Amino acid sequence: MGEEAGVYHLRQLLGVQKLKVFSAMNDFLLDYRTGNESSPLMHCCFVLLASASRCMCTKPIPVRFPNGFRAGYGGEREWMA
Repeated sequence: MGEEAGVYHLRQLLGVQKLKVFSAMNDFLLDYRTGNESSPLMHCCFVLLASASRCMCTKPIPVRFPNGFRAGYGGEREWMA
């Protein structure tokens, strides 16, 4: 994905509110609003968007524990009971 495609993808995601930016990220918002596409923050965002599709999966991978142990199931003998 080229830089122009990353810029377009970022603007598209922000436009349809599928990507949200915290208001505490003042530097990023300033760079975005002024159109400073050469800032390191914007480059990081472009790279993240370009590589995110390779990192995401549609199905969660089941975790297999040895000896039939199942984590996360509370019972009367659970440590938080």
